[in-house]
Amino acid sequence: MKKLFSLALFFALTFVLFGCEEDESDVYVHVFLETDEKIIEEKIPWQAEDFDIITELENVFDLNYQLYDDAVFLNSIGPLDPYEGSFILIEKNGEAIEVGLNELTFSEDDELSFSISWWNQTLKDIYDGLVDSQAFVLNHEAYFEAPAEMYVSLGLAHLENLSSDTIEMMDASELEEASALAKEIFVIKALNEDPSDLQAHLAATAELIHPYSDAINVLALQGYEDMTFVDAFIGMADDLVLEETDHDTLSLVYFALSAYNHDDLAASIADYLYNHPHENLWGSNASSYAWLLMVYTHMGADLSSEELNDGDRSFIETFLAYQTNDGSFIYLSDDEDADLAFSTPQAFLSLAFAHAFVNGESTHPFDPYDE
Repeated sequence: MKKLFSLALFFALTFVLFGCEEDESDVYVHVFLETDEKIIEEKIPWQAEDFDIITELENVFDLNYQLYDDAVFLNSIGPLDPYEGSFILIEKNGEAIEVGLNELTFSEDDELSFSISWWNQTLKDIYDGLVDSQAFVLNHEAYFEAPAEMYVSLGLAHLENLSSDTIEMMDASELEEASALAKEIFVIKALNEDPSDLQAHLAATAELIHPYSDAINVLALQGYEDMTFVDAFIGMADDLVLEETDHDTLSLVYFALSAYNHDDLAASIADYLYNHPHENLWGSNASSYAWLLMVYTHMGADLSSEELNDGDRSFIETFLAYQTNDGSFIYLSDDEDADLAFSTPQAFLSLAFAHAFVNGESTHPFDPYDE
């Protein structure tokens, strides 16, 4: 009987010991990365002693961090790389951590989550609007890329998301008028290729007609050696009456002048546009607000300033009120159909440029590769 009891005790202890070893190998810290597209989950084996969360995370993800007083603060982890105005929020078991990541202690089955959180609401609104706008543009490639639409091409270039494989260029027979030449030049510039042959054709073709189209031609000629048309444009711009010129035209003239370093005249236009955000000769519309967003961004204005508000709405809220649920933009606030000819592509460029500019990746909406 004693022998039988001893055997039973032996098997019981053996079961317990092996059971404990098996359980320990199945003990984890559960890590979650919340991206825009999905939640990434990883299980990191946990042990009671010598558990180093930084080392364990580096075994799974690309990690970039800084040390402040021996505390680790994340710059990026895996696909989470916060933009200007945001940071990586770290939560342990649903509570935001208040110490450095390396100072945390863990137990079995703890949960550690990483996500992007925004402290700048204006930049978040721009990013959210851009995500929806880009999705619409990419879902309608057949419309915007056959042939390539210049504002969409420039916007995608600012986001480093433009591929020559999906771009359809114009036929040579279509490249006779200055407007067509300018559009094609911007597509070529968006692809970071040399447009000098078309620029030569444009320089020989362009004539001063209206400041709006003239400014586009001047921007298309940037980098070309013949300054004849550019000089004539600058002389014309000196005589502009700001109060009698619409916001879209003034914005284009501003960018044309700034591209050629005529800063004093450009600054006077920028100041006028900043002080009259909702007093446009054409009335309030999505395209005009898109141009203003580009000007305000380029001049380094505070986009959240109450000086730009329309009543109780911020400037960005006023602009994004024209964006529909599918990411496209209507022209007027009471329109039912999206404006795919002007408002949607121009709004996309403005959001892409604003986002790229504040993140130090672009300096001019019509030159995605300018440093």
